[in-house]
Amino acid sequence: MLHGVTEVRDKIASGANLLWAGSERALRQLPKGNWIGGTTADFMVQEGGVCSELEIFVTEMPADAVEVRIAEYAAQDLPSLCRDAPSNGFTFIIIPAGSPAHANYAQHAPDYEGMFEKPIVGWIAGVHLSRIGKQSPRVFNGISSTDSAEPAMAMHVALRPGRMAGLM
Repeated sequence: MLHGVTEVRDKIASGANLLWAGSERALRQLPKGNWIGGTTADFMVQEGGVCSELEIFVTEMPADAVEVRIAEYAAQDLPSLCRDAPSNGFTFIIIPAGSPAHANYAQHAPDYEGMFEKPIVGWIAGVHLSRIGKQSPRVFNGISSTDSAEPAMAMHVALRPGRMAGLM
């Protein structure tokens, strides 16, 4: 769902574990918290495609999450992504388009140890079509309040015993 920056700040203040997608302008307005994000201005919502520089697409981690860990992965560190993933849970990854991490993941992910043993979902961060070549896609780390055009950003989510992650 798309939300304004004020609503998103309230969600961060609640301590929720969150994933964001939004413009660089919108994501830079967010305070520290348990979240990761990636840039884009284009969203698919129930009504169809939407382009917004001001709103943020919010995904909240399930109530069954018992541990959430945020990690950054430079291109050369991506092979450890699956080893770092929880045994009962999933990993959400955001990779900046055109970055060395993007190239590494695209070319070598099937060879990462454990790649097909744990659920991994995510997307490639981008920019508005009018800014391609002028602005770099970015990923954000809410814990450290940093952003970059280089590494992949991951959120490893462990689920409580008896629960299992699945892709729909």
